[in-house]
Amino acid sequence: MLRAYTPLFSQRMPVSSFRAFLTSNFPVHKRWPAALELRRPERWMSYSRNVTRSTFVLRIPLTKKSPCAFLKPGSTFFCEKPFALNLESATTLRNRAVRSGLVYQVGHNRRFAPVYKILKGAIERNELRPLSVHAKMNRGELVNPPWVWNASLTGGFLYETPVHMFDLMTFFFGQIEWVQVAARAHEHDELDDFSILLSFQSGLQATMKTYAHASWHFPFERFEVYGMHCTYETFEMERVSITNGLETNTTTYDFSLATKHEKWGYVEEDRLFVDALEGKSAAPVTAEDGHNVVELIEACYLSAREGSRVHLDALVRKV
Repeated sequence: MLRAYTPLFSQRMPVSSFRAFLTSNFPVHKRWPAALELRRPERWMSYSRNVTRSTFVLRIPLTKKSPCAFLKPGSTFFCEKPFALNLESATTLRNRAVRSGLVYQVGHNRRFAPVYKILKGAIERNELRPLSVHAKMNRGELVNPPWVWNASLTGGFLYETPVHMFDLMTFFFGQIEWVQVAARAHEHDELDDFSILLSFQSGLQATMKTYAHASWHFPFERFEVYGMHCTYETFEMERVSITNGLETNTTTYDFSLATKHEKWGYVEEDRLFVDALEGKSAAPVTAEDGHNVVELIEACYLSAREGSRVHLDALVRKV
Protein backbone atom coordinates (compact mmCIF):
# COMPACT_ATOMS: atom_id res chain seq x y z
CA MET A 1 0.00 0.00 0.00
CA LEU A 2 3.00 2.29 -0.24
CA ARG A 3 1.65 3.47 -3.59
CA ALA A 4 -1.46 4.76 -1.80
CA TYR A 5 0.45 6.70 0.85
CA THR A 6 3.02 8.35 -1.42
CA PRO A 7 0.86 11.07 -3.05
CA LEU A 8 -1.11 11.74 0.13
CA PHE A 9 1.89 12.37 2.38
CA SER A 10 3.53 14.52 -0.28
CA GLN A 11 0.75 17.10 0.01
CA ARG A 12 1.79 18.08 3.54
CA MET A 13 5.27 16.73 4.25
CA PRO A 14 8.24 19.09 3.76
CA VAL A 15 10.98 17.52 1.69
CA SER A 16 13.62 18.13 4.38
CA SER A 17 11.74 15.97 6.89
CA PHE A 18 11.49 12.82 4.83
CA ARG A 19 13.57 9.66 4.64
CA ALA A 20 12.55 6.13 3.74
CA PHE A 21 13.54 2.92 5.49
CA LEU A 22 12.59 -0.36 3.83
CA THR A 23 13.20 -3.64 5.65
CA SER A 24 13.01 -5.64 2.45
CA ASN A 25 15.62 -8.21 1.40
CA PHE A 26 14.50 -7.70 -2.20
CA PRO A 27 15.39 -4.92 -4.66
CA VAL A 28 13.05 -2.01 -4.01
CA HIS A 29 12.17 -1.60 -7.67
CA LYS A 30 10.87 -5.18 -7.92
CA ARG A 31 8.68 -5.21 -4.83
CA TRP A 32 7.63 -1.62 -4.28
CA PRO A 33 7.89 0.39 -7.53
CA ALA A 34 6.33 3.45 -5.89
CA ALA A 35 9.19 3.52 -3.40
CA LEU A 36 11.42 4.89 -6.14
CA GLU A 37 9.66 8.21 -5.65
CA LEU A 38 10.80 8.20 -2.03
CA ARG A 39 14.39 8.17 -3.24
CA ARG A 40 13.88 11.28 -5.38
CA PRO A 41 12.88 13.95 -2.83
CA GLU A 42 12.77 16.65 -5.49
CA ARG A 43 9.47 15.08 -6.58
CA TRP A 44 7.90 15.71 -3.17
CA MET A 45 5.85 18.83 -2.64
CA SER A 46 6.24 20.99 0.46
CA TYR A 47 2.94 21.98 2.01
CA SER A 48 3.36 22.22 5.78
CA ARG A 49 6.35 23.91 7.42
CA ASN A 50 5.20 23.19 10.95
CA VAL A 51 6.84 19.75 11.24
CA THR A 52 9.84 20.21 13.51
CA ARG A 53 11.04 16.60 13.70
CA SER A 54 13.98 16.01 11.42
CA THR A 55 13.28 12.50 10.19
CA PHE A 56 10.20 10.78 8.84
CA VAL A 57 10.57 7.05 8.43
CA LEU A 58 8.24 4.88 6.37
CA ARG A 59 8.75 1.30 7.41
CA ILE A 60 7.57 -1.67 5.35
CA PRO A 61 7.85 -4.81 7.53
CA LEU A 62 8.61 -7.34 4.83
CA THR A 63 11.06 -9.33 6.91
CA LYS A 64 11.16 -10.58 10.49
CA LYS A 65 13.96 -8.15 11.35
CA SER A 66 13.05 -5.37 13.77
CA PRO A 67 14.09 -1.74 13.08
CA CYS A 68 14.60 -0.98 16.77
CA ALA A 69 18.02 0.51 16.07
CA PHE A 70 16.29 3.27 14.12
CA LEU A 71 13.99 4.26 16.99
CA LYS A 72 15.93 7.28 18.13
CA PRO A 73 14.78 10.61 19.58
CA GLY A 74 13.68 12.93 16.81
CA SER A 75 12.58 10.10 14.53
CA THR A 76 9.01 9.56 13.46
CA PHE A 77 7.59 6.33 12.12
CA PHE A 78 4.68 5.51 9.89
CA CYS A 79 4.67 1.72 10.02
CA GLU A 80 2.87 -0.11 7.25
CA LYS A 81 0.88 -3.05 8.54
CA PRO A 82 1.56 -5.55 9.88
CA PHE A 83 3.42 -4.08 12.82
CA ALA A 84 5.74 -7.10 12.98
CA LEU A 85 5.77 -10.72 11.81
CA ASN A 86 5.98 -12.51 15.17
CA LEU A 87 5.07 -11.73 18.76
CA GLU A 88 8.61 -11.51 20.09
CA SER A 89 9.57 -8.85 17.55
CA ALA A 90 6.27 -7.04 18.09
CA THR A 91 6.81 -6.91 21.86
CA THR A 92 10.37 -5.63 21.52
CA LEU A 93 9.34 -3.00 18.99
CA ARG A 94 6.30 -1.90 21.03
CA ASN A 95 8.35 -1.53 24.19
CA ARG A 96 11.08 0.44 22.45
CA ALA A 97 8.58 2.74 20.72
CA VAL A 98 6.75 3.46 23.98
CA ARG A 99 9.96 4.18 25.91
CA SER A 100 11.30 6.41 23.14
CA GLY A 101 8.21 8.61 23.17
CA LEU A 102 8.15 8.72 19.38
CA VAL A 103 5.32 9.56 17.04
CA TYR A 104 4.72 6.01 15.83
CA GLN A 105 1.63 5.27 13.77
CA VAL A 106 0.62 1.92 12.29
CA GLY A 107 -1.14 1.93 8.93
CA HIS A 108 -4.44 0.26 9.81
CA ASN A 109 -6.38 2.40 7.35
CA ARG A 110 -9.72 0.58 7.61
CA ARG A 111 -10.49 2.39 10.87
CA PHE A 112 -10.93 5.58 8.86
CA ALA A 113 -13.07 4.19 6.05
CA PRO A 114 -16.49 5.92 6.05
CA VAL A 115 -18.44 2.64 6.26
CA TYR A 116 -16.51 1.59 9.35
CA LYS A 117 -16.74 5.04 10.91
CA ILE A 118 -20.53 4.72 10.68
CA LEU A 119 -20.38 1.35 12.43
CA LYS A 120 -17.99 2.59 15.11
CA GLY A 121 -20.07 5.71 15.71
CA ALA A 122 -23.26 3.70 16.16
CA ILE A 123 -21.54 1.56 18.80
CA GLU A 124 -20.12 4.56 20.64
CA ARG A 125 -23.51 6.33 20.68
CA ASN A 126 -25.23 3.15 21.92
CA GLU A 127 -27.41 3.10 18.82
CA LEU A 128 -26.02 -0.39 18.29
CA ARG A 129 -25.20 -2.75 21.15
CA PRO A 130 -23.39 -5.67 19.51
CA LEU A 131 -24.72 -9.02 20.67
CA SER A 132 -23.38 -11.24 17.88
CA VAL A 133 -20.90 -10.73 15.05
CA HIS A 134 -19.87 -12.48 11.85
CA ALA A 135 -17.06 -11.28 9.61
CA LYS A 136 -15.28 -12.49 6.51
CA MET A 137 -12.15 -11.34 4.74
CA ASN A 138 -11.23 -13.40 1.70
CA ARG A 139 -8.33 -12.92 -0.65
CA GLY A 140 -8.64 -13.54 -4.36
CA GLU A 141 -5.38 -15.40 -4.79
CA LEU A 142 -1.85 -15.97 -3.51
CA VAL A 143 -0.30 -15.37 -6.92
CA ASN A 144 0.40 -11.64 -7.17
CA PRO A 145 2.88 -10.49 -6.08
CA PRO A 146 4.80 -13.75 -6.66
CA TRP A 147 6.18 -13.91 -3.10
CA VAL A 148 2.85 -13.46 -1.33
CA TRP A 149 2.37 -17.19 -0.63
CA ASN A 150 5.77 -17.51 1.09
CA ALA A 151 5.19 -17.47 4.84
CA SER A 152 8.93 -17.17 5.50
CA LEU A 153 8.66 -13.68 4.02
CA THR A 154 5.13 -12.61 4.97
CA GLY A 155 4.65 -14.35 8.31
CA GLY A 156 1.71 -16.32 6.88
CA PHE A 157 -1.62 -15.67 5.21
CA LEU A 158 -3.20 -14.06 8.28
CA TYR A 159 -0.59 -11.30 8.07
CA GLU A 160 -1.76 -10.48 4.56
CA THR A 161 -5.31 -9.28 3.76
CA PRO A 162 -6.94 -10.65 6.97
CA VAL A 163 -4.76 -8.40 9.15
CA HIS A 164 -7.35 -5.65 8.63
CA MET A 165 -10.12 -7.65 10.27
CA PHE A 166 -8.09 -8.47 13.35
CA ASP A 167 -7.49 -4.77 13.92
CA LEU A 168 -11.15 -3.91 13.36
CA MET A 169 -12.33 -6.66 15.72
CA THR A 170 -10.56 -5.05 18.68
CA PHE A 171 -11.28 -1.50 17.45
CA PHE A 172 -15.03 -2.15 17.39
CA PHE A 173 -15.56 -4.65 20.18
CA GLY A 174 -12.70 -4.35 22.68
CA GLN A 175 -10.23 -6.82 24.14
CA ILE A 176 -10.36 -10.48 23.12
CA GLU A 177 -10.15 -13.16 25.80
CA TRP A 178 -9.63 -16.31 23.72
CA VAL A 179 -9.72 -17.71 20.21
CA GLN A 180 -10.40 -21.15 18.82
CA VAL A 181 -9.42 -21.90 15.23
CA ALA A 182 -9.78 -24.64 12.65
CA ALA A 183 -7.60 -24.26 9.55
CA ARG A 184 -6.48 -26.13 6.44
CA ALA A 185 -3.80 -25.77 3.77
CA HIS A 186 -4.77 -25.95 0.10
CA GLU A 187 -1.52 -24.78 -1.55
CA HIS A 188 2.18 -24.57 -0.71
CA ASP A 189 1.60 -26.46 2.57
CA GLU A 190 0.71 -23.16 4.23
CA LEU A 191 -2.51 -22.62 6.16
CA ASP A 192 -4.80 -20.56 3.93
CA ASP A 193 -8.36 -21.41 5.05
CA PHE A 194 -9.42 -20.37 8.55
CA SER A 195 -12.60 -20.64 10.62
CA ILE A 196 -12.15 -18.53 13.74
CA LEU A 197 -14.22 -18.15 16.92
CA LEU A 198 -13.36 -15.13 19.06
CA SER A 199 -14.61 -14.48 22.59
CA PHE A 200 -14.32 -10.95 23.95
CA GLN A 201 -13.88 -9.86 27.54
CA SER A 202 -17.33 -8.26 27.32
CA GLY A 203 -18.91 -11.68 26.71
CA LEU A 204 -19.52 -10.99 23.01
CA GLN A 205 -18.62 -13.79 20.63
CA ALA A 206 -17.75 -13.40 16.95
CA THR A 207 -17.04 -15.72 14.07
CA MET A 208 -14.63 -14.94 11.26
CA LYS A 209 -13.99 -16.75 7.99
CA THR A 210 -10.98 -16.08 5.80
CA TYR A 211 -9.90 -17.98 2.69
CA ALA A 212 -7.02 -17.19 0.36
CA HIS A 213 -8.18 -18.34 -3.09
CA ALA A 214 -11.75 -17.08 -3.49
CA SER A 215 -11.23 -14.85 -6.56
CA TRP A 216 -11.97 -11.17 -6.01
CA HIS A 217 -15.69 -11.82 -5.72
CA PHE A 218 -17.61 -8.85 -4.30
CA PRO A 219 -17.80 -8.41 -1.41
CA PHE A 220 -14.60 -10.15 -0.33
CA GLU A 221 -14.83 -8.23 2.96
CA ARG A 222 -17.89 -7.97 5.19
CA PHE A 223 -19.00 -7.34 8.75
CA GLU A 224 -22.44 -8.37 9.99
CA VAL A 225 -23.09 -6.95 13.46
CA TYR A 226 -26.32 -7.93 15.18
CA GLY A 227 -28.02 -6.17 18.06
CA MET A 228 -31.51 -6.64 19.48
CA HIS A 229 -33.74 -6.43 16.39
CA CYS A 230 -30.90 -4.63 14.64
CA THR A 231 -28.35 -5.41 11.90
CA TYR A 232 -25.44 -3.41 10.48
CA GLU A 233 -23.95 -4.98 7.36
CA THR A 234 -20.94 -3.70 5.43
CA PHE A 235 -19.99 -4.44 1.82
CA GLU A 236 -16.24 -3.89 1.59
CA MET A 237 -15.69 -0.13 1.81
CA GLU A 238 -18.44 0.58 -0.72
CA ARG A 239 -21.55 0.74 1.44
CA VAL A 240 -23.17 -0.09 4.76
CA SER A 241 -26.81 -1.14 5.28
CA ILE A 242 -28.70 -0.68 8.54
CA THR A 243 -31.96 -2.20 9.73
CA ASN A 244 -32.99 -1.01 13.19
CA GLY A 245 -36.33 -2.32 14.44
CA LEU A 246 -38.88 -4.94 13.44
CA GLU A 247 -40.99 -2.88 11.06
CA THR A 248 -38.54 -0.36 9.64
CA ASN A 249 -36.97 0.15 6.27
CA THR A 250 -33.32 -0.59 5.60
CA THR A 251 -31.08 2.46 5.24
CA THR A 252 -28.00 2.19 3.01
CA TYR A 253 -25.08 4.60 2.88
CA ASP A 254 -23.23 4.23 -0.42
CA PHE A 255 -19.69 5.54 -0.92
CA SER A 256 -19.02 3.96 -4.30
CA LEU A 257 -18.52 7.35 -5.99
CA ALA A 258 -15.85 8.47 -3.53
CA THR A 259 -12.21 8.07 -4.50
CA LYS A 260 -10.45 4.91 -3.36
CA HIS A 261 -8.18 6.95 -1.09
CA GLU A 262 -11.24 8.45 0.60
CA LYS A 263 -13.40 5.35 0.97
CA TRP A 264 -10.50 3.13 2.04
CA GLY A 265 -9.58 5.61 4.78
CA TYR A 266 -6.17 6.72 3.51
CA VAL A 267 -7.00 10.42 3.31
CA GLU A 268 -8.08 10.77 6.94
CA GLU A 269 -5.42 8.37 8.21
CA ASP A 270 -2.63 10.35 6.60
CA ARG A 271 -4.06 13.71 7.65
CA LEU A 272 -4.11 12.53 11.27
CA PHE A 273 -0.54 11.30 11.02
CA VAL A 274 0.72 14.68 9.83
CA ASP A 275 -1.38 16.33 12.55
CA ALA A 276 0.52 14.16 15.05
CA LEU A 277 3.83 15.28 13.56
CA GLU A 278 2.74 18.91 13.97
CA GLY A 279 1.81 18.28 17.60
CA LYS A 280 -1.91 18.85 17.05
CA SER A 281 -2.97 15.37 18.25
CA ALA A 282 -1.64 11.96 19.20
CA ALA A 283 -1.11 9.24 16.59
CA PRO A 284 -4.50 7.55 16.14
CA VAL A 285 -3.16 3.99 15.70
CA THR A 286 -0.30 3.32 18.09
CA ALA A 287 2.47 0.78 18.52
CA GLU A 288 0.31 -0.81 21.21
CA ASP A 289 -2.51 -1.25 18.68
CA GLY A 290 -0.09 -2.82 16.20
CA HIS A 291 1.24 -5.17 18.86
CA ASN A 292 -2.27 -6.28 19.79
CA VAL A 293 -3.00 -7.33 16.20
CA VAL A 294 0.17 -9.43 16.02
CA GLU A 295 -0.71 -11.01 19.36
CA LEU A 296 -4.14 -11.96 18.05
CA ILE A 297 -2.76 -13.43 14.81
CA GLU A 298 -0.19 -15.50 16.67
CA ALA A 299 -2.91 -16.79 19.00
CA CYS A 300 -4.90 -17.90 15.94
CA TYR A 301 -1.92 -19.75 14.46
CA LEU A 302 -1.21 -21.43 17.79
CA SER A 303 -4.84 -22.53 18.12
CA ALA A 304 -4.85 -23.87 14.56
CA ARG A 305 -1.66 -25.87 15.14
CA GLU A 306 -2.68 -27.28 18.50
CA GLY A 307 -6.40 -27.68 17.82
CA SER A 308 -7.28 -26.02 21.11
CA ARG A 309 -8.59 -22.80 22.60
CA VAL A 310 -5.87 -20.21 23.20
CA HIS A 311 -6.21 -17.49 25.85
CA LEU A 312 -4.39 -14.34 24.86
CA ASP A 313 -3.15 -13.55 28.37
CA ALA A 314 -1.42 -16.95 28.50
CA LEU A 315 0.19 -16.26 25.11
CA VAL A 316 1.61 -12.96 26.35
CA ARG A 317 3.11 -14.61 29.44
CA LYS A 318 5.13 -16.95 27.21
CA VAL A 319 6.93 -14.09 25.46
